Amino acid sequence: MTITSNQTDASFHVASQANVAAQVSSVLAQRQPWWPSVSYEIRQMVETYPVDMHALNRSLTWLVNLPRSMPRPEIGFGEDGSVSVEWDRRGNVLHARFERECAEIYFCGANGDEFETSLDAGEDKIRSAVVSIVVS
Repeated sequence: MTITSNQTDASFHVASQANVAAQVSSVLAQRQPWWPSVSYEIRQMVETYPVDMHALNRSLTWLVNLPRSMPRPEIGFGEDGSVSVEWDRRGNVLHARFERECAEIYFCGANGDEFETSLDAGEDKIRSAVVSIVVS
């Protein structure tokens, strides 16, 4: 099924439970300890929200490559099909937003460090932010 947004005139696919189950199951072999609960949450949410499959694929690929010690994220879907992944731990906030063609990362550290960057451009900053979340 394809839905077209009147505001942006962009098309995106609505992820069905079957599509998400296939995507998530391919990631489960390399999963984080929290994957079972996150995959269940994703499957439930796609029944309510239109999810762009490209954004979902990008977010799942990024998540599976995080350190195993990374705590469980909060997952959200935007009405535009985007996927959001967020951690808020002891004053450190890391937010990743995945869209069809791009992904952005926002970090605000307990020590006052703050940045916003594209996923492709800020590897060192993102690595540092991930470490801050893991050790907090």
